[in-house]
Amino acid sequence: MDQRVVYQVKEGKRFYHNSPGLQLTLVSIAVWYFYHTTNFHYGLLFTGSQSNDTQVVKNEAHNFYHYSATYVLALPIAAALATTYQSAKSMLNYAVGCNALMHLAWVVCDAKELDEKFPPDQAHFWRALWHTLFGLFTAPVLPCVYQLLGRSVPQNYRASVGSLVLNVRWLGMLTAFFVVFMDETVGPAYSMYAYYGIYGFVAAWLAVYWLLGADYEVEIVEPRAQPVMTMGPRVPWRAMLTSTPVIALIMSHSAYYFTHMLGLHSKELIVLGTGQGVGSSRPTVTVLWSLLIGTASGALSDVLVELGFLTTSRARKLFNFVGTCVPMAVAGIYFKIMQYQGARDYDASWQYLSVIVAALSSLQTSGFLINHMDLSPYFAGVLIAVTEAANHIMTVFTIIAMSHWARSVKEAAALQDQLEEESSAGSKFVKLDAVDISGRTALQLAVASILPDTVDILLKRGADLSNFVFPDDFGEGIDAQSNNASIQFKIASEALTIVQSLKNGGYDIDRSKVLQIMRLFDRHGLLVESTDKVKNFWVGDKQFTNDAIERMVKPGLSLYELIRSGPREAAKLVTLNELSELAHTLRWQGIRSSDACAMHLHDNMSRAFFRMRDPNSRDKLGRAPLQLARRVQRPSEGFRGDRIATDERRGPNTVDEDGSTPLHFICKRSDFYDDDDNLMESFFKINEKLNQPVMVDAKDKPGA
Repeated sequence: MDQRVVYQVKEGKRFYHNSPGLQLTLVSIAVWYFYHTTNFHYGLLFTGSQSNDTQVVKNEAHNFYHYSATYVLALPIAAALATTYQSAKSMLNYAVGCNALMHLAWVVCDAKELDEKFPPDQAHFWRALWHTLFGLFTAPVLPCVYQLLGRSVPQNYRASVGSLVLNVRWLGMLTAFFVVFMDETVGPAYSMYAYYGIYGFVAAWLAVYWLLGADYEVEIVEPRAQPVMTMGPRVPWRAMLTSTPVIALIMSHSAYYFTHMLGLHSKELIVLGTGQGVGSSRPTVTVLWSLLIGTASGALSDVLVELGFLTTSRARKLFNFVGTCVPMAVAGIYFKIMQYQGARDYDASWQYLSVIVAALSSLQTSGFLINHMDLSPYFAGVLIAVTEAANHIMTVFTIIAMSHWARSVKEAAALQDQLEEESSAGSKFVKLDAVDISGRTALQLAVASILPDTVDILLKRGADLSNFVFPDDFGEGIDAQSNNASIQFKIASEALTIVQSLKNGGYDIDRSKVLQIMRLFDRHGLLVESTDKVKNFWVGDKQFTNDAIERMVKPGLSLYELIRSGPREAAKLVTLNELSELAHTLRWQGIRSSDACAMHLHDNMSRAFFRMRDPNSRDKLGRAPLQLARRVQRPSEGFRGDRIATDERRGPNTVDEDGSTPLHFICKRSDFYDDDDNLMESFFKINEKLNQPVMVDAKDKPGA
């Protein structure tokens, strides 16, 4: 006996009996306009986030929060009201109509110029009110669409019809880009034609839907012997939210915005496609690919089910896996390789790959996005309201992160361009040696903040080193100690690169400067020597060896050759600037033993650097390198302070202000896990090798 739901077409109530094609076309237009306005709304946020006016950025962010809060809160209420077929059709008509009126008012009143027409507080109020109402009027659209599709499309056609209707979202994104492009490039006078053309089209839709949309009705007739008990008028919220399939829907839908935005991930998107090259055309290419693949996937899913290759449940899971997990997995690889290549080497092949990945996300419309209707046709609108709320919350976080990233990229590029332009022209507007309220120059701040690129720019543009004072708070703005070797390598390489840049500019870095650098190293756990296990991590690891040979640090020098070289030899092969560049990419290379590799390179780099400095230098408290460097270590960690302090140019009996020699310092055990003989034996062996006598009976000031 066939247990599937039976669909029966009721006779039209008005003068014209409609076909299913007309009804689906009308619903598709509603979906298109919904995504057109929401993407236009996101565009306002992106545009505002790029403004140089801090208040504009803050206002746009607040407006977006007003819209998001209202939209998320109104979704379940609208879904509950749309649980009947007639109410869903009426609410959809009203929602689209109010949405169109809202945007028409935006254009007619020229909302962009509100700040010139009203005081700031009033302008902010009207914007906040508009965005709040926008969230309220758009909330019913998706629940109504799902309610109508769930009640009017048979199960064996849901993937085909659903993917066709839901993938219209990409056309909404394309028209939103077109309108903004017209406004930004052609000019507001011509973009008005696009605005009014769209609103005229929506007005025609409202009239047709009002006259004909309610005439075609499909009711679900359940087999009398097998009534479905979940078809009650009340929404079973508790049973729904505790159901495992519904939880899976929520998790899957939450990743939807991020995955389909992956193909558009670039600063060219954030400035609405006005860039040059591949990045500027990527939004259009992504839209076309997504529309084609998403629509075709629905037909393929239904065919596979009809032929018996897959069940309905397995078909949904398969297409959702390809549309969700595959893009997310490739996204991880994508960002890792982007970090490895760096922002300056934006590989075009990965740009094209990201377009394909984003298009794959459209397969979700044949997966769990259709599963809402499978679980319960009567409550499909409620299910989409719950999952869409989760998706929008994740959308907010994604947009905020992308906006901050794009803004930081833009600010850094603008600052560098301004410095180069004005300094090259000999402009007197850039006072490189001006001091702030604390009496520090820009160069001092850049050095203290460990910003090697900024230091290089300032030095190249003529920052004065004759009166430069090395900052006492060198590196103190960096957060607490990290146990990640790659991060430690990055901190160390940037700090040493700055010191080398100062030295190349003629600044004397002898005396206590080395001790300040060592304090930074000590604070971040950088005074740990590579153990024999770490030093020889490549032994027997053929995969690492092959990877390291293929990875080039610079032309003619592989990563493997650099690792095998000692500190002195490594210092001749690469500069600190090149090591700093390597430190920014090492973590993302995807090779085996990357942390051990970073620790080994950091060890060689630091030892080579400190050997070139004055070993008898003191800080303001009279502390020598060993006294400063010694710190609590676990037995599994090595210790490098003795090697720095007891090389061939330093005596082992130097005292600090307390009269303590290195031997006194070694004997001060501060933790139970300190190894009480390894450091001592190492200290004596090094001095014996250097023929330097150690005064074992020397006393400190207390006489101990």
